[in-house]
Amino acid sequence: MRGTEVFLSRRLKRWGRRHGQRFHVLPEPTVDALDRIRQQVEENPVIIYMKGTPQFPMCGFSNRAATALKACGAPFAYVNILADQEIMQALP
Repeated sequence: MRGTEVFLSRRLKRWGRRHGQRFHVLPEPTVDALDRIRQQVEENPVIIYMKGTPQFPMCGFSNRAATALKACGAPFAYVNILADQEIMQALP
């Protein structure tokens, strides 16, 4: 089970049933994931949490963000959230 169903208004629940959607609460992030995020942010002046890598971005936003950072010429760090599900769930 991925999580417990979120209590939503009747209207939103009805919409979900009509469109085949289920609403779930994501599991609470572990302290380890939050500590790793905190450490990554503290150690890197510029960091991007993205889908994929700067060389092979997996979505349009990640592509545009990585391209913009490369164009600035400043060094930056990245974290591929697709490779680390724990980090992905812990991010807002």
